[in-house]
Amino acid sequence: HLTIMESFQAHAAVAIRNARVFEQSSRQSHELRLLNQLSHDITAAVTIPEVCQVLVQCLHQSFGYHYAAVYIAAKGSDQFVLREQAGISAEPHIIGQEVFKRDEYPLHPTLKQHQHTAAGLTTLINRLILPVSVGGNHIGILCVEYPATQHDVETTNNSHLLLNTVSDHFAIAIEKARSFENTKRYTREIETLYDVSAKLRNLKTIDKILNIMVKQCTRVVQATGGSVMLLEPETGDLILRANEPPDPQTLGARYQKGRGIVHYVAETKEIYVAKDVTTDPLTYMPGDDLPRISEAKSSISLPLLTEERLVGVLNIWYNTPHRFTTDEKRVLKALAEIASNAVERASMWATLEQRVHERTQELEEANQQLQELDNLKSRFVSEVSHELRTPIANLPLYVDLLKRSKNKPEKHDKYIEVLGKQAVRLENLVESVLYLSRLDLGQGTFELVPVDLNEVIEEVLTTQVLRAESKGLVVTYEATKYSVPTSSWMGISRPLKVLGDRNQLAQLVTNLVDNAISYTDEGFVSVRMFMDGSKEVCIEVADSGAGIPPREWDHVFRRFYRGELATQSNIPGNGLGLAITKEITAIHRGRIDLDSKVGEGSKFWVWLPIIKF
Repeated sequence: HLTIMESFQAHAAVAIRNARVFEQSSRQSHELRLLNQLSHDITAAVTIPEVCQVLVQCLHQSFGYHYAAVYIAAKGSDQFVLREQAGISAEPHIIGQEVFKRDEYPLHPTLKQHQHTAAGLTTLINRLILPVSVGGNHIGILCVEYPATQHDVETTNNSHLLLNTVSDHFAIAIEKARSFENTKRYTREIETLYDVSAKLRNLKTIDKILNIMVKQCTRVVQATGGSVMLLEPETGDLILRANEPPDPQTLGARYQKGRGIVHYVAETKEIYVAKDVTTDPLTYMPGDDLPRISEAKSSISLPLLTEERLVGVLNIWYNTPHRFTTDEKRVLKALAEIASNAVERASMWATLEQRVHERTQELEEANQQLQELDNLKSRFVSEVSHELRTPIANLPLYVDLLKRSKNKPEKHDKYIEVLGKQAVRLENLVESVLYLSRLDLGQGTFELVPVDLNEVIEEVLTTQVLRAESKGLVVTYEATKYSVPTSSWMGISRPLKVLGDRNQLAQLVTNLVDNAISYTDEGFVSVRMFMDGSKEVCIEVADSGAGIPPREWDHVFRRFYRGELATQSNIPGNGLGLAITKEITAIHRGRIDLDSKVGEGSKFWVWLPIIKF
């Protein structure tokens, strides 16, 4: 019997060993099929959320774990965030919750046990945590839970090996998904940059450029809003020119130099990130006259720079806490550069258009002046021809009469007198025309030196008084011996003088006095010189003559213009005296005016700037 029992024991041991081998082989085959299926499914997933979902569902449903979860390292943070889970956990968490910190990262598979109580029953739960790494870079954490009584030590070790393989597959899939997302993001960024560049390229107005830019910048980083402020070079203030969402009432708001984040960026020309706008030390809360972004929690401000200068500042903000990634900063910086160049180009275009407009106006004005000069020249030639025709036509006539009046002395003398007057008239006309021509062409010997007006007026009156007295006119001259202090604190003073050409100024006074005498039959001709303020001296020539009707005031300074009275009364003259006077006044940077009443007389004033020396 002992032999039979030993034989049976040996057969039973072999059978058990074979059963275990078969069971292990079946389990390994099953696990291999599951791994193949997981590898197939996880390879088909292209995004990180899809990869995480495939993994936890496979671990929970196919591998039979009560609970499975994956945690992914958050960008710009030292936390690992729960991205996907399946089943019921002994320590439940919410997807998106930050659970593990970097210093808590499991460098090796870690097994922990927890007691889970449900419906009055307490169960011991194994919690296995495995690191997910690629090339030493910790990218995630894999976590599964199962009842402690479900597996023996050997099975637990096998689970470790299996999950290590799963972790490797998961790490590769995550890296592939990240590469896909990076490629997709880069493609989207390039498309955005190209689209923005294409849109801005054809725009020539700054406001349209800024509106498109702030909208695209807000969209590409999925921000809550944004704004653009342009620098006002004259004051150094920043002016709000565009915002997203659009708010026309806030446009034009002025942010004074030296205040807030925007001016810090403008001064340093560097990007500034405010993790919490409400507590940031640079945050400036404006008064009621400036717009506030009260809902902003996080913001980034970028300088708009060209090669030569700062254009403005771009602001992008979120109404929730936000960590700006390197990729977001990069694409916003690229968009800011595109916008800066577009704004600079639009500014240059606007300046060019303004210059073209100004140049066009100048050309039109110059063309109009040339046309007026051409018309003036034609009229001048016509009027000169007309004025010359009479004396020239009379010369042959009276020469012929002289020949016929040899035996008539009384007529002979009369004809000689007429010829003399016509010759003088012709000479005066030619001299006046030549004088005007020299003034027009800027020719002649004009020497601008300090001139004592009192002396000039006295010299002119000396030559004119005999003619006036021959008509029975009274000539008066009133001039205080003016003097101008050489300094406000010194008592020294010198005679009043103007900077001018003595001969021209004498011609100016002569023309005014000669006109007054010519148009006055009785009464007086008075000349006054007086200070008009502290910078000008005024020469006034008044008479008691026939006067000038108001309708002729705008014409009396025109060349060859002679009023109705001169034509009707046959008063000698050629209509050039006042025209020459006006030209001389303009050359001396002065001004001329008149006042007159028909039947009472006329007054002419000439103001000239004085000099202090």
